[in-house]
Amino acid sequence: MEEFHISGLVAATFTPLKANGDIDYDKIDDYCQFLSNEGISQVYVNGSTGEGPSLTTEERMKTTECWVKAGRKNSRMSKILVQVGGTTLRDSIALARHAESEGVAAISSLPPIYFPISTMGDLVEYCRQVAAAAPSTPFYYYHIPAMTRVNLDMATFLETARDVIPTLRGVKYSHQDLVQMCHCLRSRDRHGRAFNILYGCDEQLMAAVVLGADGAIGSTYNHMAGTFHRLLALLSQSDLPGALAEQHRSQDFVQQLYRYGAKTGGSLPTGKAVMSFVGCDVGPVRPPLRSLQPDERSEFYERLKSIGFFEWRK
Repeated sequence: MEEFHISGLVAATFTPLKANGDIDYDKIDDYCQFLSNEGISQVYVNGSTGEGPSLTTEERMKTTECWVKAGRKNSRMSKILVQVGGTTLRDSIALARHAESEGVAAISSLPPIYFPISTMGDLVEYCRQVAAAAPSTPFYYYHIPAMTRVNLDMATFLETARDVIPTLRGVKYSHQDLVQMCHCLRSRDRHGRAFNILYGCDEQLMAAVVLGADGAIGSTYNHMAGTFHRLLALLSQSDLPGALAEQHRSQDFVQQLYRYGAKTGGSLPTGKAVMSFVGCDVGPVRPPLRSLQPDERSEFYERLKSIGFFEWRK
């Protein structure tokens, strides 16, 4: 496989839904254009932000197809990554095979999300089977232990898996343990290349990038890409105070996202609400999550307005 590397910001996309809970596939094209206008040219589809575990296999396949079509239109997206993990290994294999047939840039996989894997050997074997279904497509493991309850050492995973997963390129690292992330950055693949580590905790991106993270995959890059583009540019200019100011803005936003998300079962309902606030309505969420009530929604909007979000998000 040729050298493959991701850097910069990758938006973890929401899945547009209609009021009845059906996927609104027709909205994906407009959503893609919105992200392009925001300066985003890479997306991560069917992940946590995309409510992947709440979608059927058929829905996930069609969502992938729509994003590939939308992304290729006017070359709006340079890379489309697809998350294929879920509850059933056979479904994950089918999703990986389908993603490769659509020509996506890379696939990524959670571990099984109901019966947790507890040993390194079992995790590597699981990922090997998923990756083998897309033998020409780069593979990234999705490490998010707060959701999966699988918290094995990722540097050990990379060093164990590199000889049995030829397509392994790195990790979507959604964990606040930056020491372990550094160990991942120091690991090498079977060709002696550094693994591609993409950070997934937006509110501490600055620290991860300073330590060497290659790029980032996250939900807030849908809402406030401008803030993070400035953060990365300021870091490249060694302007640490300026970059920190942008990071603090993101933290102020995320604090409100979580505050109101506590009322709804998580930050996805509040994240989708923000999308409507900024001009790209992607609809409600699926149960067991619930959308904000009208009074909660109004209060949330006013809170974001009070911290200046709508001025500095661009």
